[in-house]
Amino acid sequence: NSTVEKLTTTVTSHQRKCKSKESRKEWLDCLEQVEELHQLSKQELTCDQCGQMMTVIGKHEQYREVKLVPAHLCCKIVCTETARCEHCQDPETGNDVLVQAKTPQPLFPHSYLSSSVIAEVLFEKFGLAVPFTRQTQYWERLGLPITSKHMARGVIEAGERFGQK
Repeated sequence: NSTVEKLTTTVTSHQRKCKSKESRKEWLDCLEQVEELHQLSKQELTCDQCGQMMTVIGKHEQYREVKLVPAHLCCKIVCTETARCEHCQDPETGNDVLVQAKTPQPLFPHSYLSSSVIAEVLFEKFGLAVPFTRQTQYWERLGLPITSKHMARGVIEAGERFGQK
C-alpha cells in the first residue's frame, strides 16, 4: 500500500492598499476642459411632423474622457445639441417635439480612457518595451492616475475588440 502525503502551505496574511478617496470627477475637473459639440444637421432640424425648422434649445453632456495630446492631457467633454419644434408644442399636455444630434461612441463605454490614451499605452508597451509599472509613473507625471492593471485591461479589451479575427 502506498500512502498519499498531503501537502499544506500556510499563506501569510498581507495588507492591501486602500483605494484612493479621490474621485474620478475631481481629477477630471482638474484637467483642461475642451468641449466637442456635435450639432444637428439642417435635415435633423426640420420637424418630421410639420416640416418647419426647429429651434436649438440647448446641449447635453454625453460623456467625458481623457484625451492625450502628446505630453499634454485635457478632458474632452462630448456634448450634443438639442432642438425643439416651436410649431408642434401641445399647450394642453406640454409635450414638445425634441431631437438630439448623434455622437460617435467612445472606445470603451463608461471609461474615461480614449483611443489616444490606449494608443500611447500600446506604443510605449510594444514599441518601446516600457512595462506598465513604469508607464504608471509617466501617466502620473502628466496628471492621469492610472494603474498598470487598468492599462493591461484596456490593452486586452482593445485587442479583443479590434484584433484580427
